[in-house]
Amino acid sequence: MRFVFSFLSFDDVTAAGAENADAELMIDTLRSLAGVRVACFVRETGDGARVSLRAKDATDVALIAAHFGGGGHKAAAGCSVFAPFEEALAAVRAALETIA
Repeated sequence: MRFVFSFLSFDDVTAAGAENADAELMIDTLRSLAGVRVACFVRETGDGARVSLRAKDATDVALIAAHFGGGGHKAAAGCSVFAPFEEALAAVRAALETIA
């Protein structure tokens, strides 16, 4: 399975002169890429990271979200990871690789 994994740190937001809310549609952009079956977008928060997951195939992304205490449904799910941002990124990527 092919997946795309992208993230946005506080530094990225500041450098762009943007706000965290400006990134809300990023998951849809990632999902629309040709060849992508699962999209994951991680955004830094004050206490870790917010994760958005979308699937275009039969992959159950809610399983990944549930692993981190989140929820959703098979094709769209999300969760928060309460860890330093770099650790959160590594944990989410590792979880994605288990289904890839």
